Amino acid sequence: MQNRYAGDVGDFGKFYLLRTLLGEKDRLGVVWYAYPDESHNNDGLHVGYLCNDGYQKLDEYLIKGLRAATEDLCERSIEKLEKQKLLPESTVYVSEVIPKKNREEWMDKALDKVSRCTLVFLDPDNGLEVKSISKNSSKSGKYVFYDEVVSFMESSSIEACIVYHHLGRNKSHKMQIQSRMKELKEKLEEKEITNLTIFAATFKPFSPRSFFIISTEKKSQIIEDKLKTVFEEERRLHNETKQKTKWDFDKMDSKGNFHIDFLNQT
Repeated sequence: MQNRYAGDVGDFGKFYLLRTLLGEKDRLGVVWYAYPDESHNNDGLHVGYLCNDGYQKLDEYLIKGLRAATEDLCERSIEKLEKQKLLPESTVYVSEVIPKKNREEWMDKALDKVSRCTLVFLDPDNGLEVKSISKNSSKSGKYVFYDEVVSFMESSSIEACIVYHHLGRNKSHKMQIQSRMKELKEKLEEKEITNLTIFAATFKPFSPRSFFIISTEKKSQIIEDKLKTVFEEERRLHNETKQKTKWDFDKMDSKGNFHIDFLNQT
């Protein structure tokens, strides 16, 4: 996550999903995977949604907060997002920039900070690791590595881990999602973390990104029900406004079976 992206349309999807998934007894940990701002492109300028009634009808409080955080487009920041209190007071934030050296030390501190959370959200700039970038690369801070996801899921308190991932253009989105789900499942099972359901909530506006939700058996039905509320609200608004739907939902069950657009079948 870079400061210059704060309040972009992707943040609406991010906060809307987190606000929906949280239950009364949950405590959320947000690990920003903060990365220094870059200036080689104009990414992060998709803020026109803030004036779109379709978004406001989904979550008026969230839109007001995101408007406040983007009031000065030249001074956007993760800190401003946190100050809007878009998430519960009990939320724990890990906001330190990932260092180019001693990443393991940063990781240990992050794990300690969220150790009492039931849900944890990992928000890397690009998403899950790629083969061309190692942990020693200058660009490694833009990714979350599979062993880090495993470390969060090894925590006794964490019942679900949500991972941001930007979809690429090399394959179809469904193929990418299925491949990543399979890899996540394999890496977790290598450490004997089993009986997991992995959901993919894909937020489609402008540049699609998926939120992989890795859930324990205890939490999976609760999460599925929460995603169903997003789906049903989307369908209601589509019928009312005729705007395009913003979300797709896929699932890999605990046996490794892939269910495409599974909520359309319920």
